[in-house]
Amino acid sequence: MKRVNLVKKLSLLMDVTNKEAELYFDAFLDSIMESLNVDGRVVFNGFGSFKVKEYKARVAKIPITGELMQLPIRRKISFKPGKELRERVNEINIDETEYKTIINNVQDLDNVLSISAG
Repeated sequence: MKRVNLVKKLSLLMDVTNKEAELYFDAFLDSIMESLNVDGRVVFNGFGSFKVKEYKARVAKIPITGELMQLPIRRKISFKPGKELRERVNEINIDETEYKTIINNVQDLDNVLSISAG
């Protein structure tokens, strides 16, 4: 899903215009980015948490030339999904046609097993 789709869905859910929904969405993202900059962590219960990991400055070697260069401190954002998000993503969603096909296959298998058993 793209940003445009998220904004459109937000506008429909909140019954506001697309421009207003975009402002809300931008404010939401800005507050997350600001919190990551200040606190280094943002937690959404059930959804997950964002955390800033900091890597020390180090000396690295350029493979082609063999020259040494100083790499600055780096920050990397990591995301750890929450329990509810993991469960919803791993949930098995079977539509009705797939369900009927599975049931028919199981019934056919039962028939085969009962015939072969005796």
